[in-house]
Amino acid sequence: DDQTQTGALIGTLNYMAPEQAGKIKRGIDARTDVYGLGAVLYQCLTGKAPFPGSDPQTVLKRIQTEYPAPPRQAYPDVSKDLEAVCLKCLEKDPASRYQSATELAEDLGRCRRGESPEVKPFRALDRIRRRIARNRIAIGVGFLFLAIISTAALMLYDRESDPVVEYHRALLAKKRVQIVPHSGMPRWEHRILGLAPLGLKPVAENACAVDSVEQTMYLFIPSIPINSYSLSASLLELDTRGLAGGIADPFQWSGILFGYAVRPGPSGELVHSGFAVTFSDFDLNAGKNAPPVPRPVKCRHFYIVEQPGFSDKPITGAAFGNTTFIPTAIRPGPWRTIAVQVGMDRFVVDWKNEDGSSKTVVDATSEMIRSQIENSREQLAAKFPDLIGTIPDWSPRGGMGLWCAKSSVAVRDFTIDPNP
Repeated sequence: DDQTQTGALIGTLNYMAPEQAGKIKRGIDARTDVYGLGAVLYQCLTGKAPFPGSDPQTVLKRIQTEYPAPPRQAYPDVSKDLEAVCLKCLEKDPASRYQSATELAEDLGRCRRGESPEVKPFRALDRIRRRIARNRIAIGVGFLFLAIISTAALMLYDRESDPVVEYHRALLAKKRVQIVPHSGMPRWEHRILGLAPLGLKPVAENACAVDSVEQTMYLFIPSIPINSYSLSASLLELDTRGLAGGIADPFQWSGILFGYAVRPGPSGELVHSGFAVTFSDFDLNAGKNAPPVPRPVKCRHFYIVEQPGFSDKPITGAAFGNTTFIPTAIRPGPWRTIAVQVGMDRFVVDWKNEDGSSKTVVDATSEMIRSQIENSREQLAAKFPDLIGTIPDWSPRGGMGLWCAKSSVAVRDFTIDPNP
């Protein structure tokens, strides 16, 4: 919904350079592309665009007049060198950016090899100097209100702090984090795919829910700062969507995703990938006066290619782990719980039954994980040769969230517990 609109400026708005937005009266060249790549890198590091928003005029004004927050301000585990590379791409003046994608690639290569890039690490003083240069008159007036503003900022800081920063601090301190509460909305969410909004469902005890006619993906945390933890989430399928009469659909499901990552392509694409655990709590024999058909719980790797203004359908590999359960005959049915033990080179997915017992969906070894990812890479290379290298290796530090298709589903008690 933040993409190009009819009659609007050309280009994906949130990735538009100042010279495209009208700030700098200068032609479009390779440095404009560098800005766009920097915006994609910024989203990879922080989970959001440099200047997010849905109102085109507000976003354009911010692109023209503001500097994005340094990534390390929200995510301290981002390296200073990578932050510096990203912010150099996003300079307002094209002359201050990398002058070509080759220069950018060379510095990214240095970061990857553990070497120091040519650009110097970002310092707070750099931003102060830039703002003074751009706002000499306003600075004089601004100092009159400095004491009031400083006091207000200190008072408001704790209330308005970034939830993701709080999550990371708690996890690093070995404390449980609840990214979706028992009832109510998550404190942080980011829609990856689809248009369906999140809301509250009274029938699901005011739990967070989504009605998805097609496919919808939401992140509830963009990254994890630790390598070993357990996660758990409870889901309640309320109804099917996309078919008349709530008929069960074999291509309908709900579930969770984890190990999520996003990587930029050479022409502005974004490649989303990760692992998902999905199920469908609707009986395919409903209305046929026949016993219910057991339904599978599946674990698989997926990837999505998002191009400017267009998202390809998610591509999933064959399920490499599954178990079955008896779907509900009454709607809404019971809450279903998925639990995952995550480690550096292994994860174990369990399905919790109504009686409290568990079934293992998959005990994924490093070889199994690697094989699933390689299968996705082969599929991607066959369909999008220019995107080879955009599906990363497994990392337990990827984001996690909700994935559903043709389903009205509620989610609650989505928790992360650091392992000792």
